[in-house]
Formats: sequence, structure tokens, C-alpha cells
Amino acid sequence: MEFNIWPAIGWSLLATAQPGFAASEKEDDIIVEGTVNARFVPESNRSLPFTVNHYDALALEQAQIKDAQSLLWQTPGVALNTDGQNPESSIKIRGVGSINQVSNDDTSVVTMLNGVYIPQGNITNRLLDIEQVDILKGPQGTLFGSNSEAGVINIISNKPTERFEGHIGGEWGTRSHAFGEMVVNVPLIDTLSSRLALQYDQQDAALNNQQDGNKPLTEPQNFAGRVSLGWQPDERDTVLFTADRQRQRHNAAAMTLLDGRNEISVPKGAMDDGGNDTTLTLNWQHEWDALLFTSVTGWGRYYHFSAGPSIDARISERLYGTDYDSWGMFSDRQAMFSQEFRLASTPDSPFFWVSGINYLHTGRTHRYNGGWSEVPGWDYDPMNAQIHRRFTYDGIALFGETTFPLTERLELTTGLRHSWEEIGYRARWHANPGYANPGPTMHNDDQSLFEHYFTGRIAVNYLLNDDWNVYATWSRGHKPGGFSNWDTSIASGEPSTPYKAATVDSYEAGAKSLISSLKLEINPALFYSRTRNDHYFALIDPSRSFATVTENVDTESKGAEVSASWKPHADFTLKTGIDYTRATITKLPANSQSGGRTGNRIPDVPLWGASFAANYSHPMQLAALPVVFNANLNYRYSSPREADIGNHFKLSETHLINARLGFKSHWGDAYLWSTNLLNNRSPVFGFDYPALAVEDGGTGRGAHVGTRRQGRVLGVSYQYYF
Repeated sequence: MEFNIWPAIGWSLLATAQPGFAASEKEDDIIVEGTVNARFVPESNRSLPFTVNHYDALALEQAQIKDAQSLLWQTPGVALNTDGQNPESSIKIRGVGSINQVSNDDTSVVTMLNGVYIPQGNITNRLLDIEQVDILKGPQGTLFGSNSEAGVINIISNKPTERFEGHIGGEWGTRSHAFGEMVVNVPLIDTLSSRLALQYDQQDAALNNQQDGNKPLTEPQNFAGRVSLGWQPDERDTVLFTADRQRQRHNAAAMTLLDGRNEISVPKGAMDDGGNDTTLTLNWQHEWDALLFTSVTGWGRYYHFSAGPSIDARISERLYGTDYDSWGMFSDRQAMFSQEFRLASTPDSPFFWVSGINYLHTGRTHRYNGGWSEVPGWDYDPMNAQIHRRFTYDGIALFGETTFPLTERLELTTGLRHSWEEIGYRARWHANPGYANPGPTMHNDDQSLFEHYFTGRIAVNYLLNDDWNVYATWSRGHKPGGFSNWDTSIASGEPSTPYKAATVDSYEAGAKSLISSLKLEINPALFYSRTRNDHYFALIDPSRSFATVTENVDTESKGAEVSASWKPHADFTLKTGIDYTRATITKLPANSQSGGRTGNRIPDVPLWGASFAANYSHPMQLAALPVVFNANLNYRYSSPREADIGNHFKLSETHLINARLGFKSHWGDAYLWSTNLLNNRSPVFGFDYPALAVEDGGTGRGAHVGTRRQGRVLGVSYQYYF
């Protein structure tokens, strides 16, 4: 009994009686084409008329990817703006996405876990006991709805099976790295099986604290757990329930000067950051002779908090010539409920079709406490207050997509979705006792938005021959309007100005091939996107105030990607790719306060990227013990990228190498490994503080600030399968 609501490539390491050894035995010497879940059913990647980056469990293991953030850094065409913990982390795919995120709801990439939407800010979540991850590029609004104008991250966990099996293991490394994982699959009765997965990890923060003996700022800790129950009462029905829990502590978001030093300067213990996330999913699928019915129910609660100085001493001394004390905090709570019903074709149908109805409700509260600050002008700063905001979203949508043959070689794909959405917003601003501006010290704001719209796509896929097919796709994406987390007009008694809905028209043309005679897979693609009214929030005078304004910006993105896999020998596989993205601003509002100009490059998006992976596996004898020797090398390069919309400075290029080598045997798997082998400490995001004149209390010097990535970690690991 296998609970395969989303069937995918099996990982033989977990499917054999003695997986630690048998998984590495050679089965064939050709490339096995990936099976992706981009449209709720298992399909060949080659059959889809758009790009999908596919990672199965083995690929994640070989690249030493254990969390979603690490995966995104390694994926071609994906740009990330994050301090590592902040729930407002912004993702762009092929240059499409918010210039910077003005709200948790202002997302352009949807993240799905077992068919259920989870907040994008959870990119730090652990990839625990994962079957596969598919990153779908280009607007996916037809099947995945709003906020997928750039793409979708579709995460699918391993499901319970009818066998007793599992594994337990751990890692130990430099920078206080410790990691432990346990997975146990237990059949309960003939029709019911269970699966438990637990994971814990910790590691020193990327920056050291000058005010704490130059020790690591914090020691982030993450705990993840999942319980899965699979029930198959008969041949036509399958039911899967999963409960996911993630807990993070001490993940302080550290912003400091980008001057080449891996240091921050804050009082000891002054910064903290963490969260708790819970996601429940219930999937039921019933199969008739010519029809599939699927029900997907999701429920979740997500909490994140962050507290600490608003700027560290190094920034303060550069801008103001002294170490000004400050403190603030914010928290974000979100509850989610979703329900989707689908009818679809069966796998043996002559053509693919799916239709359905989706409902999603979210309620979110964002609380901010300005605490205190000695920075000049703080007495008059609108952020010198406590601000409580409540956001609600209710959306319902009807959708359908089909792919059918026009000729023996030509297929047409069409999809359409109509969505109705209502966004609610309530806010209360209450000035702190030290607020010096005259007038009322409390204001309220209560608004709502309603919109309905179409998204969809049209694509053709043509089979040139047994090895090559070419495709062309047009798709329309949409991101609803809404309200900023940080709008400060309420301090003057003015209602918040909502940001506008964003739309994108995207075009892609490419080819996909699997040339068995050469043991080669190659996938080139060209893309072009035009986006209207994506979003940016600007600090009006960031050197002395955190007052903000939200602006709508038009953008353009064009480029190319090519990926290839080659298996010249049964023991050896090479994978490589090159990506080029030119993403620019095409229109700004009149009198924009962003500092940007038409033609500026979109921040965080590198012009060039390249990736390379080499995986070697060879059975051998170690003394009298049969083993399999494995060696893996993964490299990712990104060219310098602009730090902000004003293009004031560039973030340096990135070179990331993960490597490992070791043995698999009946007695377990043992490896030596390294992440970030070159110790590349390039910034992960940046921000420009303009200079404050001496007569206004400043030094006359500006500052480039941000945070840097974790350095090299060396370690050992051991894992035992049973």
C-alpha cells in the first residue's frame, strides 16, 4: 500500500530493505527524466510548456540543502532579499516580483506544502523528509491563484508506506553546527500507515558581536516535526493527513555596515527573533473509471517576532558620530484556512484536463512597538508609537486547464481562472509618551478593497522528433492590491493609501530534450515579462526617520536560461546551467521618493548566474565490507547585483560550493562535508542610508548596510537506515 496522491519518482534509498547500500547500486546508465507535480498530477517535465526546476530527495541530499532558503540560493533565475529570518523576505523569479516587499501579503511567489498554501516568509523552514520540490517559473495563476505572478515553490513530503522502515542520523561541524534527524514509518493496520519525522539543527549566527567579546551574535536553533497518516480503505480512495510543526529561536536579523567586516555591534543579548508555525493538511482522492475527484483542506497558524536595536553602533557611529541607543519590536500572527475541490482526467485519459473551485481565508495581525531611540528627530518620528494592524483576505476562484492534441505532434494548452477577492484593513496608531508632535496621540484606520479578475495561459508544445520538443507560452499573472505593514500616514490622521494590484504578461519559448543515445538532457528557454504596478516602500528620510511611502513601479525583464544533464558513465553525472536576466525599471510615479530612475536595474537580480554539479558513485570493497563510495560537488555563481532601486551600490558576486564525500554501507552512511567551501561572505541584502548634514546632527557620511552570508562550515555526518 502506497499513499500516492501525488505520485513521484521514488527514492530507492528509502524503498529497499537495506537502503543504505542498495540505493547506490547501478540500475542503468542513462538519465532518468524527472517527474514533476506542476498541475496536481505526475507528469514528465518534458511535457510541460514552461520551465520547472525539479529537485528530488537524492538531489537535495547531494547538494546538502536542508531548508528552503538554501534551495532558493542554489536555483538559477531566483533572486532573494532576506536577512534570513524576517517574514517579509522577498523572492523574485526571472526578475519578476516586488521591488521590495511592502507587506507579508505582497508576495509574487506562492509556496505550497502538500497542496496547501503557506506564507512565503517561511523560506527558512526546514525541508524535512521531502519527496521532491518543484519550482515552477512564470505566472501560475491558472491553477495556483493570486500571488503566483512570478512562480510557485511546490513542496511535497514523503508519504507513509506499508513497510516498517526509517533512518536516524546526525551531523557535527564547525561554527557550532549540530544537526539531528529521525524518520520512522510504521504500518498500523492493513489499510492505515503512519510516518513520523523529527529534525533539529543549530549553528552560530553569521556575524560576531563586538560588544560580546566578538562571539557569534546568537546561536539560531530550529526544530521541525511532521506526523503523517495514510489511509487507503479501498482501491479507489486514498486519504492523507499531515501535521507540520516548526519552531525557531535566536534567529536575530542582523543589519550592520557592509564594509567587509563580519561584525555587528549591539548590547549583549539585545536581539532576538523567532517563530512557531503549524500547518495541517487533509487530502482525499477518489477515482472513478474516467474521473478523479480530489479534496484538499488546509489549516495553519504562523507566528513570528523580532526585537532589538533599530540600528547597531557601527551604523550609528558612521551616520551620527556616536552610538545612539534604540530598541523596537514587531510581531506577526497569521491564521489560514483553505479548501479546494478538483475534478480531473485519469492518467490513462487521451488528454489532460482539470477544473475546480478554491476558497482561501487568512487573518493576520502585525504589531509594532517603537520602544525608544536617541537618534536625532525621533521625538517627531511617526514610528515613535505603538501600531496595531489587522489584515484579512477572503478569496474564491473557479479554474480549469486542459492540454489536448491538435495533431500527432502538436499539443495545445489553455487555462483560465476567475477570482473574487476582498481585502480588509484595520489599524490603530498610539503615540509613545515621548512623541513631540502636537495634536491627537491616537488615530484609527478602517478600509477594505474588492476586486475580481482573470488569469490564465495559452501554450503550444510541438514534438520535433523522439528527442526534441519545442514550446511557446503566454501567461497572465496577478497580485492583489493591499495595505502596507509600515505605512505612517496614519500618524497624521490620514487613511493609508493602498498599493495597487500588480499584473504581469509573460512570454516563454524554449525546448526540452532527452537524447538517450548521448545520455544527455538539455533545456534552453527564452523569456520576457512586463509587470505593471509592482511595489516599493521608501523611507522618506532614512537617516533620521522611519516614515515611509509606498509606490507602484512598472518593470521589464528579459533573459535566457539553459540547463543540461549528462551521464557519460554509469557512475558519473554532470549537471550545469547558465542564466541571464536583465530586469529594469520602466516607469516610476511622478516625484518618486524612491531614489530610482527609469532604466535602473531591479535590485537583488544578478545579470548572470551559473551552476555546476558533479556526482560520482562507485561500488567497491573496503576490507571485507561491500560499500559504495560517493562524492558530490555543487557550485553556484551569481554576478554582482544592485542593492537598491536607486542603484547606489552593488552587492558583490557570489561563489557557493558545497562538497561531500564518504561511504554507504549496510552499517550506515558516513560522510565528510563542507558548505560554502570557499568561505564566500558576500552580502545577502543591502540598503543605502543617505548622509545627514552636520548641522542636522549627522556626520555628512552615508552608509551601505545589510547582512552577510554564513561562512565555511566543515563537518562529519552519520546516518543509519533500518
